[in-house]
Amino acid sequence: MIEKIDSQSLTKIFEKMDDALSPTSETQTLCIFGAAAILSYGSTARQTQDIDIWRPASKINDRAIRQMAFAADLDVDPVELAPDRIYLQIVDDGIVRLPPFDIKERRWPGGAPNKLVWSGNKLIVEAPPPAILAAAKLVRASPQDLEDIAFLMNAKGLDEDAIMEAVRQLPQEHREIAADNMVVLALTRQSNRQRIRPARPRAKTGKGLND
Repeated sequence: MIEKIDSQSLTKIFEKMDDALSPTSETQTLCIFGAAAILSYGSTARQTQDIDIWRPASKINDRAIRQMAFAADLDVDPVELAPDRIYLQIVDDGIVRLPPFDIKERRWPGGAPNKLVWSGNKLIVEAPPPAILAAAKLVRASPQDLEDIAFLMNAKGLDEDAIMEAVRQLPQEHREIAADNMVVLALTRQSNRQRIRPARPRAKTGKGLND
């Protein structure tokens, strides 16, 4: 059976990872994205098997990462196509493309910094701003991605203008795809609103209609 984590178990993992670092260790800063970031922003309906770490926006030591992963019983960058256990996936620029992150200033386009989502004694966990996450998810725009974007819009007050501003910062080939998928997002949200709208009472216009 494939293991998965929710928002509560994600927090417990961070706690175990933090405990693995000694008081004299350098502070490790992880920038998580993908499903783990959605969980860190408070989604209670989401689960995931992996914790994606965006290396360009993180400040990490590979030895410390493996030490923390071992303490939390996690794999790191598994080679299996369908791993059974929870794992950390260290992702470099080029494998997944996000808007450019200014490493020196530690800010995203427009000046937005990472959002602090958890901190311990020696471990800091951050996530990209909601608009950056939404823009990245629009590149694939799977049903789950669209649900994640809808969560960010509802929970974080994110609007379509902010998402489009982040989309404009994506690499050209991804920017066009994400912009096109904004139409899919709008149609999906409209469909969801119509589906949850209370049904009108049926009028009694014939015998046995409401028997």
